[in-house]
Amino acid sequence: MKILVVDDDKIIREDLRNLIDWQSTNFELVAEASNGYEALEFVKSNSVDIIITDIYMPILNGVELIKAIKENNRRIQILVMSNYDDFAYVKDAMKYGALDYILKYKLNSDTLSALLETAAIEVKRTIEADNEREQLKKALLKEREQEYQTIWTKFLDQSYTYQQAAIKAKDLNMEFPEGDFIVILLKAEGIAKLSKQI
Repeated sequence: MKILVVDDDKIIREDLRNLIDWQSTNFELVAEASNGYEALEFVKSNSVDIIITDIYMPILNGVELIKAIKENNRRIQILVMSNYDDFAYVKDAMKYGALDYILKYKLNSDTLSALLETAAIEVKRTIEADNEREQLKKALLKEREQEYQTIWTKFLDQSYTYQQAAIKAKDLNMEFPEGDFIVILLKAEGIAKLSKQI
């Protein structure tokens, strides 16, 4: 799991870097950014699974970063660091897709490890859900194509009139072409014999 830390406070970034023995975990701290804009630019061209971000930052704050990330990549999980007076921002962060938040003064190796493990589970769950959704999409598309081929078959063997075929195709959100048709029949037997001779 690749981690990106975002905070305009260099000391906080250093603390996070040293809070965990990253090499002994399944997480890799791949980069740091000092504001949301730098983070967003990094994510555009690099693989990131989890973002740990401050809320109040110059140029692009944490809430704006979360909105921008979640619009394009729902898989990335975002953990928010905040102070007491950031509560209004935290509410917005959660509304726009942050997974969880923690007060900076409570941040230690145990709490950070627990948050990262939770985020990792959510990353995997989202990936699995996306894969299932993609498989279902492919299955529905294949089924739709088969139904469309059935419409053509029934039209060509005159089981359907043109109007019936057009209506059936429209039900699939597909268009049945207009115009005159010429039916060409190929004898499979002849093709098979030719292939054997070759």
